[in-house]
This record gives sequence, C-alpha cells and structure tokens, in this order.
Amino acid sequence: MKYKKKILRYLFLIWILIGSIFCQDLEVGDITIDLQLLNTGWFTLDSWNTIGNLWHVDVTNNTDEEQSYRFHFELRDSNELLLAGTTPIETLQPGPGYKITISNQDETFKNKDYLDYWFCNETEIVPNAPDICINDFEESIKMLGYIPSGSDYTLRVQIVRPDDTNYVISQDQEIMEFALGDSGFMLLNPDDNDLVSDEGELYFQWDTPGFRPGVLIEFKLIVSPIVTSEGQTAVDAIDSPYEELYYYNSGANEPWEPLPMGFEWPYEEQEASASLNSPYFQLIAQSSMDHLVCGYDYAWRMEAREIIEEDPFNGTGIWGWPDPAQTTIRQFTWGGIPDGLQPIDGSSVLPKFSWDVVFCAGDALGGDGYEIEIKKSENNFDGQNTFTEQTTEYQYDSGDPALIPGQTYKFRVRIKSDRDDLPWSNEEQFTIKELSYPEPAGQISTVKPTFNIVGPSDVASYRIIIKNAHTSEIVYDGDALGQQVSFGIDGWTFEPEDPYNGLFPNSGYLFDIILLDAEGEKLDVDPSKNIYWSGFVISQVMLEEPSDNEINVPINQLFKWDGPTSVPGYRFELTDDPNDFIDPQVQVDVEGSTAYQYPIDGDYPLKYNTTYYWRVLPLDNAGNIC
Repeated sequence: MKYKKKILRYLFLIWILIGSIFCQDLEVGDITIDLQLLNTGWFTLDSWNTIGNLWHVDVTNNTDEEQSYRFHFELRDSNELLLAGTTPIETLQPGPGYKITISNQDETFKNKDYLDYWFCNETEIVPNAPDICINDFEESIKMLGYIPSGSDYTLRVQIVRPDDTNYVISQDQEIMEFALGDSGFMLLNPDDNDLVSDEGELYFQWDTPGFRPGVLIEFKLIVSPIVTSEGQTAVDAIDSPYEELYYYNSGANEPWEPLPMGFEWPYEEQEASASLNSPYFQLIAQSSMDHLVCGYDYAWRMEAREIIEEDPFNGTGIWGWPDPAQTTIRQFTWGGIPDGLQPIDGSSVLPKFSWDVVFCAGDALGGDGYEIEIKKSENNFDGQNTFTEQTTEYQYDSGDPALIPGQTYKFRVRIKSDRDDLPWSNEEQFTIKELSYPEPAGQISTVKPTFNIVGPSDVASYRIIIKNAHTSEIVYDGDALGQQVSFGIDGWTFEPEDPYNGLFPNSGYLFDIILLDAEGEKLDVDPSKNIYWSGFVISQVMLEEPSDNEINVPINQLFKWDGPTSVPGYRFELTDDPNDFIDPQVQVDVEGSTAYQYPIDGDYPLKYNTTYYWRVLPLDNAGNIC
C-alpha cells in the first residue's frame, strides 16, 4: 500500500532518492552508495533545516548500462525502529563511474509527497479517504518542536532492487547524535572553591561535549583573578578582568593557542564524552600562561568550538560559531592565606615569627614571599610598617621598632603582593616578658654592686642612673658616660668613673634602669613600662680592734676594722680629744687594707695610761671622704 505522506522539512529522513528501472535486475555492487555527514557535533532541528551540505549521499553507477533502483532508509535509536521509507523508482545514467550527489538542500528533498512506503506504528482507516499513517517518532517531534536528543541514532541508507526491496545492492550507515544543547561540556577540576595547596595539584579538567566520533573541537581556557577589594565576583573576573594584574586567555587571538592535554590539536571526539586536562606546570612550560599570583581567588571557564575542515567551512564550523560554547564559571584559591601562626613565648624582645608554608609564595613560583604586620594589641591593624620575608620565618631585628617588656602585641601574615588587596591571616597575640626583680636591693656589702634585672633577652641596652637617697644628687649616669649597659648572665658591675667618684658605705641609693633601643634612645613608652627603679643601702664600716673602751692596749696596737668590699681606701684618724676630729693628731690614708699597724716611733707615739679616740673613714677613687 502506498502512503501519501507529507514529510516535515526539519526531518533528516528526506534522504530518499527516486529511480526507475529499464534494464535487468541489479546485482550487488552494480550501484554503490556513500552517505556522508558533515563533521559537526551540532545536529539539531535548526541546523538540519538551515545549514547547506550538512549531509549528502554519493550514488555511483558501476556498470555501462542505465540502471533503475530504489532507496530504502531506516532510522533507529539503538535497536528501536523509529522511521523507515522507500522511494519511488529512479534511474541512473550509464557508467561505469557515473556519480550523482544529492545534499540536504537539493530540490528533490523539498517535495513532501514522494514516498512509496512509510513506516507506521499504527494506521487509521478513514472511509472514502486515504488511510492515515501514524508514526510515533514524527508525532513526538511535532509535539516537542525538536528531535529528541541522544547519541545512539543510526541512519542506514540502502539501494535496493526496484521490484524486490529486500534485495540490497549497496548500503551505508552513520551514527548520529542529536543535541538540544552542550550539557556534556562541563568543568571537573578544580572544583568550585577548591584550595590548591601544591603546584602539582592544579590541573584544569573538563568533559568534552561527547559529539559523534571524528568531530574536531578546539578548547579555550580563561583564568582570571577575583579582585575582591574592587567588589568583583567570579563572573566579573571573567567578563571584565583586571588584565594589568593577571589574566590568561588561550584564545585571545586567532588561531587559538593549543592547550597541552595529551591529544592532537584540535581534539577529535571519540566514542563518547572524554575527560581532558591541562596540567598547570605544562601550561607554564608550553603556553603563554604565566605564574598565577599567589594568594588570590581565581575564576576559570572553558570555551569551545568545532572545526570543520570541509567546504564551505574551511576551518570554521556550526557549533561554537560565531560565539564559542561556554561552560559555567568556577573559582579556586591559589595558595590561600598563611596559616599555622606559631605562638611567641615572649622570652626575647627579638622573637622569631613563624607560620606554615604557602607553596606558591616563594620566588621559584613567581611569588614575592610574605608580609608580616606587628602592632600593639590595643592598636588597629592598618597594613603600614610591615616586614617582608621570603621564608616562613621572620627574625625580629634590633633595628626594627623595639618591643617593650610587659607589652602585649599581635601579628598577622599574608602573601606579599604588589597590590594591597590580598587577605591577611588570623591574628596571634603575644606578650613580651616583664622586667622584674631589679638588683641590687636592700642592704649590700660592696661599693661596687652588680646591677641586674630579670626579663626578656636581647634588649638592646639599658641606661642606669644612681642617686643619693638622701640628697637626690646623681652619683652616676651612664648616659653622661656614653655607657649603654647590656646585662649578661652575671649582670653589670658598677665601676666608678670620672666625673663620678663612686659609692660609699653606710649610704643609701636609688637607681633607675631605663630601656634603650638599638640607637641608644629611650623607648618612647609610658615610664611605668620602661623605667624600673629600686634602692639599696651599703653596709657601714665596723671597727673591730681594739674594742670600744678596751684597756691595756699596746702602744703599737694593730687597728682593725671591717667594711664593704671594693672600698678603694680608708682614712685612719686618731686623737686624744673626742671633739677634735676636725683636726686629729693622727691622719693616715690606708689603701688595699682594713688594718693599720700603729708605729712605735711615729710622729705621734701613743702614751701609756692615756685615752684615745679613733675612727676610720672610707674613701672613693678620688680620695674623697663620705
């Protein structure tokens, strides 16, 4: 039964050619057919209706006689028959080698009423009218408005005998994919918001669209930093990049730059969608891509287009033209924010700051190192007066602004950048150990005391000022002498030096210990934070022999006394009048000893049965008497 059938223009199934028979039966190989689909991945209803040379068939007469034939075609989805049809009889001029080519835009395929047979899922009989063939696949197209997407369509075209359509002379078939979109073209890695913590971890991976085998595709990679300080989003970074900061677009110029992905360029689709990837280190080595800037969030997107080498495209195509197909946009972090800030124990005013490594911060990967900011705990961070370090450790230097004992500080770290928009780490607080227990204190038994104080190590120097506790007279000022004291393990021992002559027994003193920076300047802090004061009393000289009111003293008496250590000398005085020590009869300076042997033959020999009075006065370095 012959069905009069109107075929929708958008169906590729109008590959039906017409022939007639005037000679003997055809044998296998008398006529051959070659079905050619354009090497495109974009078989859609629209492209099928509008694109010239989207497909064609070549029919060749291999005999020297005119031949008659029919075309029979089938469209299947897997093994399910969707459409089938057989054309009327058509003739082919004598050969051998005579060939005709019929494309999808040929006038032959614009005639809607030419089939002798059409596959029907069911037939509706209408009295006094031609039967109505109902084809489920055609009806679904009418309802949907498009050919259902899929990758398992097979189109088979046969040349059969005019009088025996089951006898196949020649046949050809093609596997086709009909697409509604390019949803198979998607990003895989890095995933959204991934933190890339090692160079080897970064590779740009995506799935190909999964077009029919043989379709050629070029891919474009776009990577752009997200400048959050300017309010940028990932979309902004791709569409309106800060190219002066960093921007990579492998397709910025024609032709697109080949990406290293382990396949020939352009990529040829295989049996199904494939996952491709371009490792970062290969992009650096084999493309114009430069090192990513450490610490930034980056947006990335893939774009793609097919390449058809045949006429009339000659290197252009349908899918991805004129605007490339695009994936969604994802973002990742390159290196991240420094973490693992190590606590500072405060035992030194020159602490060592350390943190976990960020792999891309070093100059080997184009990084500028790290930036560390230190502030007093009560002050706000402002990004000013920072320090730069290439490694993950910063040793505070004596030339840096001095850290004050007893003061609490905070610090933070970030990746160093030419721009001031990279995020900082969390802050870490620390307190420099306080100064305490200044020495000497209380009563001491030396005129050359050792000064010391408990506190953090590595203070640049100290200034010591000593005052008489009763008169407030300055008896020593290290600043006047240019002396900057650095307390060692054993402290600093006082030595009198011009213009100061020393300390005296039986005297009380107050002293200040003032912190100095590396330049010898007093630290500009509250006095309670940088001046530590205390007081001490030097023990008095004690007369020992002869004892007070002792009788029967020999006239060559050995006078003895005891006093603080390191007294430079003493003045021994003796008189027989207790009110005459202003001008005593005997006055002798004794150095290096706490005894005086009275001479028998001296200028003032002692007499028996006479009462005498004696005293000892300590001397300083200049011979001054306290």
